[in-house]
Order: sequence, then C-alpha cells, then structure tokens
Amino acid sequence: EAAQIAYPALHGETYHEARIVAPGYDVYALEREWQAWWLDSGQPELNNPDKAFIGFCKRRHERAPLG
Repeated sequence: EAAQIAYPALHGETYHEARIVAPGYDVYALEREWQAWWLDSGQPELNNPDKAFIGFCKRRHERAPLG
C-alpha cells in the first residue's frame, strides 16, 4: 500500500493571491503542478509554503501569461 504524502498545506487566501499573480490560470491545477515539482525536488522542508506557491505561480505567469 502506498504511503500517504503530506503535501505542504496552503491557506485559503493563498488561492486568491495566486489568481492575482497568475490571471487566467486554474490555481488548483497550478497547485497540483507545484506539488509534483515539490515531490520531484525531494520534498524539501518549506518555511513558508504559501510564499513558495505564490512564487511558483508568478514564474509560471511570467513564462506563459494567459491573462
């Protein structure tokens, strides 16, 4: 049986901020991509998961803006 992975938890307002920094993106899809990146990078301990996720969203929008 596969072990459950404890993904970094995000606050509710973080999704709102993500919509602002990455307009046009599905923030829940971005969250899944961010979680996959976090897993692939060895599950580093994040001092501020919300800030890390917002940074991920900003970089995605800068590379490929939708809105």
